[in-house]
Amino acid sequence: MEYSENLGQDAFNSAPVVASTGIHAEKRATVAAGNTSDVVIRSLMDLLVMPVGMIQPQERAFAADLLKEVAQTADRESQKLLVDRVAGLSDAPASLVRWLLNEFDDATVEPLIRDGACITAHDLVALINSASMKRLRMIAERNHLPCVATAALVIVADRDVLIRLLTNGAAQIDEPTMMWLTERASGDAALADVLVKRPEMTPACALGLFWSLPAKQRSYVLGRFLTDCQVLPQVLVMARPGGDLIAGALRCAGQHPPTPGEEPTSAGTRAKSRAMTADMMTAIEEGDHSTVSTFLVQLGLAGREAAERIVSDPGCEALAVACKAAGISRFAFESACRTRFANSVGAVSPGEMAERLQIIFDTLSFKKARMALTYWNWQACRIGPYEALDTSMNDREVSAA
Repeated sequence: MEYSENLGQDAFNSAPVVASTGIHAEKRATVAAGNTSDVVIRSLMDLLVMPVGMIQPQERAFAADLLKEVAQTADRESQKLLVDRVAGLSDAPASLVRWLLNEFDDATVEPLIRDGACITAHDLVALINSASMKRLRMIAERNHLPCVATAALVIVADRDVLIRLLTNGAAQIDEPTMMWLTERASGDAALADVLVKRPEMTPACALGLFWSLPAKQRSYVLGRFLTDCQVLPQVLVMARPGGDLIAGALRCAGQHPPTPGEEPTSAGTRAKSRAMTADMMTAIEEGDHSTVSTFLVQLGLAGREAAERIVSDPGCEALAVACKAAGISRFAFESACRTRFANSVGAVSPGEMAERLQIIFDTLSFKKARMALTYWNWQACRIGPYEALDTSMNDREVSAA
């Protein structure tokens, strides 16, 4: 312990006794140049990084307090030295870290903000709530960003900060924040394009984000986040005879249940559905959105709000999904597409549009299409996984704090 007890005194006397204590050449050169604060900072930092058994907690705390006093009057290079050394510590004194973040300018503390493992989640949230937009950009690009800090950041971030955050693979994003970002990205194709590539992306978020994506990314969502449900429909049928996965979900989304006594698979019902789907394809060929929307509702494929969104979507990919879920044949869909887009004018030629929709129709299975419609109905009704979207910004801020 004799060595430990002398460390504090050595720190006080480091500058005047440099020549006689055998300090390394770098420190001797620094003192010769007149920069004694650099030597003191280095010596005090050496105390902070010592193993627990070699320095008492009181000495460590005192060294941190001394560093704050020395750094106030130190030159810029010495301040940068201090920040760099603290950024490399995983257990730097919390009081010193907070002092550096509050006292030094953005350029000086940038290494600490971007790489400092010693900044706790609590400190990050406090920093985010009072930081400039420049500091928010640094935080968004940190090498470690926990979920609670991300949740606080998205509340105050602008679009540029959000894109930096979403392209940062070291940032952690929880599901409520992903759902909120899905809503935030609505109508912003560039933001949605970055968001959909996040590893935390869930089917609910991806299908909710579908409407804001370009054609290529829409195909990506339909291919990656949908699946042919094999076990789940069987479980639901066993739990509720006569029901299925989508029928139950649509009833939860505000659809009317089947007429009492009418079996969904009866011959009369099947004949009626075939007649309705034939009329719906005629309406698609004629571009009669209102009639198509009505048929989607009557066939039990979508609620009114979801149906209107499907038929009014300019890309028509959602309409291809609905046609697949309705059991339309490949030939009937191909014929309707070519008739519908024969005289259309736009950036994409009628043939390219029809071919793209045909690919979506052919690659989707019936069960995948029904799953997509379920999510879109839930989204339109703000139920299921989308219920949290009604949470206010103030509530999110309280939760993040």
